[in-house]
Amino acid sequence: METKEHAGEYPDRMPQVIEVTDAEGRKAAYVPLSRDGKVVDSSAVVERLKDRERS
Repeated sequence: METKEHAGEYPDRMPQVIEVTDAEGRKAAYVPLSRDGKVVDSSAVVERLKDRERS
């Protein structure tokens, strides 16, 4: 796993992009949800989706 530099609202010591590589060399980049250049707290969205699954 490797954290990447960014130019977001937080200092670079707080990763905004995490890149992972599996044993077969495939890569994926994980980035936080954002709106208007600001990171969004997605916990409410996740809870709403969980509630829909329970219904």
